[in-house]
Amino acid sequence: MPLPSAQQDEAFRAAAHRRDLEAAGGVAWSGLGPQPFRPLALEALQAEERRRRERLAAWRTSATGRALAALAEVERQAAAIRAALARDPDQALPGPAAALAAAAETVRRTLAR
Repeated sequence: MPLPSAQQDEAFRAAAHRRDLEAAGGVAWSGLGPQPFRPLALEALQAEERRRRERLAAWRTSATGRALAALAEVERQAAAIRAALARDPDQALPGPAAALAAAAETVRRTLAR
């Protein structure tokens, strides 16, 4: 699942502000409504996107990121085997079994570091 972009976050923030503004509509005590919405400048959004990409790249190369990526590959291979066996329970699966074993070995090596 891709990470939400800064623009998506800003759109969510704007929608939440609209909902808060509508909820505070009608009869309300002075000062209880939301503050005016101040959208972030394009430069701030672009800087946030850069920071997100940098953090994601750093996480992906971290021990945790590598281990979780390896585990995700094991899960993908296992899902492919489950789907193949659901279609034909009697079929041999040397290719997918080897891919699953290789993915599991990657997990083992990653976690052993």
